[in-house]
Amino acid sequence: MHTTIGVNFKDRTTNRRTSRELRQAFKDDKRFFRRHPLRRHRVRLAVPGEGPEPFPGERMYAVVRKIAEGVHMKCYFALASDSELPVSPDQMDEDDCAAAFRTYQPPSSETLVTAITDMTWREALARAIPQGSA
Repeated sequence: MHTTIGVNFKDRTTNRRTSRELRQAFKDDKRFFRRHPLRRHRVRLAVPGEGPEPFPGERMYAVVRKIAEGVHMKCYFALASDSELPVSPDQMDEDDCAAAFRTYQPPSSETLVTAITDMTWREALARAIPQGSA
């Protein structure tokens, strides 16, 4: 199970390119969830520099969970390059992606998701109810 993002800070060019790729991956995730409003999970190939470095001959995948608008949690898994997922990541439905997240999520992630969700709801309610109207 992998839950960290590793970036090579020794090479500034690689770091800038990796940072750009990570920002683009986040934008792609946001776009995916906007286009599929009933989805909360997605599986896709990880971009270089996202997640741990796979071993030679492996491909790294990212499992993305939408917690709130613009708030995503990711975990990672690797498969041998010559092995395939049962279906391509783009064809995986919500149940398959959610199962992948449950399989690879860090043990404490549900506590974190609950805390973020509670915070998001409190923030939304604070915006919706004007001060002094309660």
